[in-house]
Amino acid sequence: EDISELLDIVAELTALREELKDSNAVSMKNYQLDKKIRTLAEKNRLHDELHRLTAHQIDLLNSWLKRLIDTDNHEEKKELLRRIVVVGAYIKRRYNLVLVNEQDGMIKEKEFQLSIQEMMKNLQLAGVECAASVIFGKDLPTEVAMKLFDFYEYIIESSIDGLSSLFARFFFRDKKFYACMDVVCSIDLTEYQSEDIFVDKTDDDCYTLSCSMEGGDVR
Repeated sequence: EDISELLDIVAELTALREELKDSNAVSMKNYQLDKKIRTLAEKNRLHDELHRLTAHQIDLLNSWLKRLIDTDNHEEKKELLRRIVVVGAYIKRRYNLVLVNEQDGMIKEKEFQLSIQEMMKNLQLAGVECAASVIFGKDLPTEVAMKLFDFYEYIIESSIDGLSSLFARFFFRDKKFYACMDVVCSIDLTEYQSEDIFVDKTDDDCYTLSCSMEGGDVR
């Protein structure tokens, strides 16, 4: 039989296959390039968000690092390094919490606990006697975790010049998340009383500071 027509069809199919192969290669390259662009855009968005959230602490670090370079006073260098260690740990863990939040909008209790533990280690390096207890019994909505973590950092920054010891407690009770800090500090901390922060002076240089937040739907 005459199979020329069949051979022509096979030839056309072969040519079409090559054309589609080239087309698929171009499509794949376009997809990979688009994926890189979207990944870069997301990284830039996160970078901007992280910088916005820690702008105050970054400014502090820049100021302290400049003073550290300029001074020849040993005691001043020691004090500056003390502050840099503490605030640097906060920035690192704050970044990590933001990245974890990108996954599902929740912060695991263990993740929060690890962040506090690292902050405690750096406080100890800075010469402060400290300990912490984190017992929520559940994961935290991101908004809650960030507020409690920022409250902790705010009190540390406010009291660092006179802070000698600290015991931080984080817990869940009556549908609220709490952060309580018992501190011994030579600075008067009663001025930090506000609508969101309760301050009780229990003895000379002894204070209890606390804040709480509704938990909403938690798991």
